Amino acid sequence: MTATTPPLLEVTDLTTHFKVPGGTVQAVDGVSFTIERGTTFGLVGESGSGKSTLGRSVLQLTRPTSGSVRFNGEELVGMDAGRLRAIRRSMQLVFQDPYASLNPRRTVREALEAPLRIHRLVPRAQREAEVARLLDAVGLPARFADRYPHEFSGGQRQRVGIARALATRPELIVCDEPISALDVSIQAQILNLMMELQREFGISYLFISHDLSVVQHIADRVAVLYLGRIAELGTYDRVLESPRHPYTRALLSAVPEPDPTRARESATLVGEIPSPLDPPSGCRFRTRCPLAFDRCAVEVPALRVDAAGDAVACHAVA
Repeated sequence: MTATTPPLLEVTDLTTHFKVPGGTVQAVDGVSFTIERGTTFGLVGESGSGKSTLGRSVLQLTRPTSGSVRFNGEELVGMDAGRLRAIRRSMQLVFQDPYASLNPRRTVREALEAPLRIHRLVPRAQREAEVARLLDAVGLPARFADRYPHEFSGGQRQRVGIARALATRPELIVCDEPISALDVSIQAQILNLMMELQREFGISYLFISHDLSVVQHIADRVAVLYLGRIAELGTYDRVLESPRHPYTRALLSAVPEPDPTRARESATLVGEIPSPLDPPSGCRFRTRCPLAFDRCAVEVPALRVDAAGDAVACHAVA
């Protein structure tokens, strides 16, 4: 009997709260999901839903309040800084703004050599060749190594950011809105690059975005996050083609449809996302939900998992 390979990442009941004057910000509240090796897990939701905090909590850049994050079977929550630093070689982050994430005083060569030096991955004599290899992997010529960030376009800077993430040969990359600051034509190039790198190196992605039309091109599984909790979770086909939660349907209805003959359900969201400092009781989506009824105000809907492994948290959905 062959033992099954455990997921690369297992997140269980992850909670991240922040104490602030006047109360507690409930940024992430009891989130659970897994990421299999060599796959992409999409995390979508409006601004303020807790996506970035969740990504940073997975990497332990923001320490969670409670819950579990297991990477390659090893618990990260509560891990000492020395061991965590070693594990971070295998977990990297690509930022939303490629210009802000690069030091304007350092050349690309210096930016790419830093992780090689810090983690002692490549001898000094081999670093120039390694920098050229990293640039080639993201479609940039080696001669760009001595340029500064301001000498690149937005798409080129994001390629440099991806190259820096690749420098430590990671197994998981958390991508926090990595293309939202780029032109649409460049977005497609970066997405294609990321998928090529995944096929070549077997990387897993936690891909964070507010745009479902972007996630559908890259994700194998998708979680829809609303005010710190998962509303719906499952395979791309199930969640985006046959959404069950009213919030997922509303997000999909906001995605532009290029085919004018194709009918689409209208499910416009009303109002703004509530503050995580004082979230609604019961179902957090109830204040904007067209299906809300009395039970929604007093009982938190459980994330019910079906036989296929897909899940939805809604009292109105059978």
